[in-house]
Amino acid sequence: MNSKKKIALASALLAWVAASAGCKQSNFASIDNNNSPKNSAAAKVAQSLSCGDEKQKLVSLKNPQTNELSFAKSCTSEASSTRTPADIVFVIDITGSMEDSLNAVKNGVEKFALGLRQDKGWDARFAAVGYRDNIASQVNFTDEKNLATQISSWKAIGGNDAQEAGQLGLATAVEMFTRDLASNPARASASKNILFIGDAISYALNNDHFDFSTAQLERVFASVPAELKSKMKFYHSAAKEVEQCLKPALFGCAELGKSAKYAAYEQITELAKRLALPGRGFDFPFTEDILLKEFLDEFTPGQACTFKTASIKDSAGKVVASVKESGTFELPRNLQADSLGIEVERCCGGAQANNASPVPAPSRDVRIMPVGTAAVDCKSNKRSFTLKLK
Repeated sequence: MNSKKKIALASALLAWVAASAGCKQSNFASIDNNNSPKNSAAAKVAQSLSCGDEKQKLVSLKNPQTNELSFAKSCTSEASSTRTPADIVFVIDITGSMEDSLNAVKNGVEKFALGLRQDKGWDARFAAVGYRDNIASQVNFTDEKNLATQISSWKAIGGNDAQEAGQLGLATAVEMFTRDLASNPARASASKNILFIGDAISYALNNDHFDFSTAQLERVFASVPAELKSKMKFYHSAAKEVEQCLKPALFGCAELGKSAKYAAYEQITELAKRLALPGRGFDFPFTEDILLKEFLDEFTPGQACTFKTASIKDSAGKVVASVKESGTFELPRNLQADSLGIEVERCCGGAQANNASPVPAPSRDVRIMPVGTAAVDCKSNKRSFTLKLK
């Protein structure tokens, strides 16, 4: 028997074994098993998927020889049909250093709550924690009117030193969510949002006023039940400078001015990175328009969305291929499947930034990203569909 007949017989035998095992071997263009494609036009057969294709629940390959998929680099967002209920806790510094800012903060909180509930008809509840060198005031989950009434009496007084109990305020917010989940399971599906507002650095949960580490607080967040943590978001509006005595004198202060030494910004920004929760930072002091925009952007149609990532999963849900930036998949060799699940994620409402160099932060709206990555002013948008293999 000559060599060609031997190859044909071996191929037929392999096909019969695969069929007997109940598997369908996809008929993609042949690729050598030495980890490099053949140097021929047949080695790479690509199919481009349009934005319209992605919207469909089921997409079929147009060419049975396809071994590459290319996704559209830019698509337009559609409005979401439902709004996720929201539970929101405001954690607010009410010490004397907030005297020039607290009224603006309270007005912003009140307008945000009223705007979200009354103007936008959102299913939302609100709570608040006011802190000094301890928890000075607490408002349990309530409606927008009662929230406004209760925080209206808060005064910017006290705080005997430059550092405050902000970390205890955040731990209290986590405790409020945990306790509410146990007593009110009907709100389990609501997003759990924390907004921290303060101008001074926060000492650790051990009550040492010169220990600014956040390890104990991070453990509090880490201990949160998975079903609750998956719903949590962390927003923050922290001052980059705080007014303090720059030059002490025998009687009083010889020079009063702004200093970053005990300001909250760097500590809270680093904490946000460590917690790795969804959310972002806002300029200090907090005003309602930015956070309202954060909630409403998710449901705004017509935003430009640039390609970010995509993944392909087999029938068992295992990721068999993924891609970033290029938007092109090479399907796995010798893949045996009838269909694949595909999830595409895009960045909507802002330009996709690369990791090569930092992007200057916008003046009033900053997304906090891990160290070494660029800031991206955008909302994540995901589409999932099934790709049928011929």
